[in-house]
Amino acid sequence: MGECEGAYTPSHEDDICGYTETELLHMAIEALPDYEKEIIERHYFDKVKLVDLAEMYDISKSSMGRHIRKAREMIKNTMLSYM
Repeated sequence: MGECEGAYTPSHEDDICGYTETELLHMAIEALPDYEKEIIERHYFDKVKLVDLAEMYDISKSSMGRHIRKAREMIKNTMLSYM
């Protein structure tokens, strides 16, 4: 998707190129690779703690933190590309 016409100042009520921020967020999450999508959904929607996620995937808490940060950056970049 390309850029919207006109200036953009973000707010939760904005309708960005026909999509709300919530819709863009969900679209960006759906666009993630399976692993990143799974850890984001488990952490933020299912409220699984970072330490528990790390244990589930048999990695350190700091490694899981890096995976979460990477996934969040991917979401951010995807959302920005939609704008």
